[in-house]
Amino acid sequence: MDAEPGKQDAPISRFVVIDDHRTFAGLLSAALDRQQDLKCVGTAHSVNDGVELCAGTVPDMVVLDYRLPDGSGLHAAERLLAHDPRIRIAMLTGDPTRHAIQRAASIGVCGFMPKDGALGSLLEVLRTMRSGGFVVAPELRSRPHARPGQGSPGPNAGHA
Repeated sequence: MDAEPGKQDAPISRFVVIDDHRTFAGLLSAALDRQQDLKCVGTAHSVNDGVELCAGTVPDMVVLDYRLPDGSGLHAAERLLAHDPRIRIAMLTGDPTRHAIQRAASIGVCGFMPKDGALGSLLEVLRTMRSGGFVVAPELRSRPHARPGQGSPGPNAGHA
């Protein structure tokens, strides 16, 4: 995918992808890196590796999985923001709940997106969250399972 019109003059944002699904992380990093205003500075596959990578690379943005093998993406976000409160974090999940979205916003996550969403939506969320505020992808706002009060893990809750 080529850069969108008007994005050629946008400042370049450096990003890291933290996701335990290695193929997904690699493909997402490559797709985002093809954008003229985005530059991948690394990928990690766990909370600890992601926090260490971000400390060394100091990215502008992090695309972070909600569920990781050594902890939650929310815990990773707290650690990342404690180290650098300017970092912009977008959380990806395969099982969105209103509770997770509200918790993410309360700790300073800037964007919340479904893992099965379109790349165009992800790009829009990333570009919108650069300037601040909290962005929830349109696909999540209309999902019936993102209702209040739901948040208990289902039978496939092992990974997002």
